[in-house]
Amino acid sequence: MIEEETTFTNPGPAIWPHSPANEEAFLGSALIDPETIRDISLSPDDFYIRRNQWVYEAILDLQRSGQAVDYITVCSYLDKQSRLAEAGGSARITELINRTASSLHIGSYAEVIREKARRRRVLKITQSLTTAAFSEDSNLSGAISQALDSLSRSVVKDKGAVHISHFLSQIYDEVEAAMNNHQDTFGIPTGFPDWDAITGGLQRGEVVKLSGEPGLGKSLLAMQILTNAARAGYPGAIYELEMSGRQVARRSISAASHITTAAMRSGKITDAEMPLFLHAIEEMEGLPIYISDCSVMTTMDIRADLMRLKDNFGTALVVIDYEGLLDDDPEKDDNARSKLISKRVHDIFKDLDLAGISIMDMTKDGIRGNVKGQGAVAGTARSLHDADQIVIMRKHESQENVVQLLWEKMREGAAKRAMNLVLLPGLPMFGPADSSSIPAPAQQPPKKKRSQPVEPSWSADDPDDMSFYTERNP
Repeated sequence: MIEEETTFTNPGPAIWPHSPANEEAFLGSALIDPETIRDISLSPDDFYIRRNQWVYEAILDLQRSGQAVDYITVCSYLDKQSRLAEAGGSARITELINRTASSLHIGSYAEVIREKARRRRVLKITQSLTTAAFSEDSNLSGAISQALDSLSRSVVKDKGAVHISHFLSQIYDEVEAAMNNHQDTFGIPTGFPDWDAITGGLQRGEVVKLSGEPGLGKSLLAMQILTNAARAGYPGAIYELEMSGRQVARRSISAASHITTAAMRSGKITDAEMPLFLHAIEEMEGLPIYISDCSVMTTMDIRADLMRLKDNFGTALVVIDYEGLLDDDPEKDDNARSKLISKRVHDIFKDLDLAGISIMDMTKDGIRGNVKGQGAVAGTARSLHDADQIVIMRKHESQENVVQLLWEKMREGAAKRAMNLVLLPGLPMFGPADSSSIPAPAQQPPKKKRSQPVEPSWSADDPDDMSFYTERNP
């Protein structure tokens, strides 16, 4: 049976969500006591009824210009805009005041207005997406991406500009809490004392862009930081666009157990090592770490998933490995995509109040050493502006297996700060460059002689290969 084609029309709801009573009560409260609106985040567009929008615009403009807000000034303002009659005349302004008992509940009225406005925005977004889905000529992927972006922003409560006193109060509370509990690491601890001494830890709402030439272990370091943070009680997530989740997990087990990845893959684990392997599995299983190894993801996919993870598990730290592989707007040229992706990544961490590490490519000139500093990071100038910190990872000039981390940008604190790390022999983990021995695994049984020879951890055929480092057995 051939189905007949139908013509789709999408008129939208007959009556959009709104509350005339709350809109009028809010305006009456604002006219009675204009100071009450200073700490309320509400825009004229949040009002559904047009004449209520005009009255609120008049109140805001008068307040911004330092003029008194009352019956006379509001009526005069509307009259100059040729809107007084359409707004209901002076009699309606009087009515708004007389029908409101007091301004005590203005916050409650504002919340209802804001919520109704959010519902209207969601309806408009879904309406637009439905229209795109029915249109064969539309760019559906682009429509979905735009809808996800708009929906995610609608879910997060609107935050308009507020008086500086709002933030001064937060800073006072922050300082008071710090004075009562002195600590050098006031962010999320990385597990690397030098890093935390330079930055105070990873900060919520900020993104660290980590760049370096291939093979130095950027993703290895980021995952180690994520694991250290999880051990300290901060749930984390990694979006691994390059490697498989199994490779990421294998490296983590190797670092936790001190059993090489080659030994795990070849099955050459001794009886003495098996308890270490099982203990590492048990420990990692209990950590609040979440891994996505989907190769095709957009920033909108990540934003939506992080909202879920934060709501359900309290995720605090996120790693993106790596930013250049995100699949946003593939039809755009590389520069336009880089700018767009960088802004969206920055907005994810800021809007969701998450600490982030985003791994970046390095330019060819940066790899060759022809360009130093921020100019070595691949991408556009927008990528550099969006970063709260830029960390460059380079080989140490004279010390084997040692890398140097150089802070080329810090929004708070001086840049050009540096630290060294060493890849611990035979293990996919870093330690302080001055470490003279490998830290013991979490559970260490009596050592026995290996029944099989040890193979190098980083071999040319190993997907976990890091060819820069010298292959040595523990």
